[in-house]
Amino acid sequence: MTSEAGPGAARIGPIAVRTDPATVRTFQRASGGEPVPGVPTIFPIRWLALPEVHARLLAEAGGDMVPVHESQSFTTERRLDLDRDYLLAVDITRTSAPERLTLRAEVSSPEGEICVRFETVLRLVGLASGGAAGVPRK
Repeated sequence: MTSEAGPGAARIGPIAVRTDPATVRTFQRASGGEPVPGVPTIFPIRWLALPEVHARLLAEAGGDMVPVHESQSFTTERRLDLDRDYLLAVDITRTSAPERLTLRAEVSSPEGEICVRFETVLRLVGLASGGAAGVPRK
C-alpha cells in the first residue's frame, strides 16, 4: 500500500493498534477457534470496528445502504506478536454493479515493516423503506 490512497479510494490511518493479550484471548473465544500461541492470523479484522474505521466505512456506504460481509483474505508477511504496538492503514474503494466496498489494509510495525495485508469485500444492500431488521433508518 502506498502512502496515499489510489484514485477513488479513501485512506484511513495509519492508526495505532495493539495486540493486547486479553483482547486477543477474547477474540479467540468469540471466533470459536482453537486457542493458538500468539496472535491468530485473522485478529486484525477486529480493528475494522475501531470508531475511526467504522465511521468512515458507514459514510462510504451511504445512509441508504447496509454493508454485508462477502469475502476476506489475509496474507501474513510476519506473524503479529502479543502485547505489541502496530500501525493499521486502510484504503476503502467503492465500486458498482453490484455495489461494494473493498477494504485493503496493512498492519505494520512501528518501524514500517509490513506484517499483515488483508482485504475485506462488503456488498452494499439497500435498505427497504422501513429499514432492515435491527438496522435503524437514519
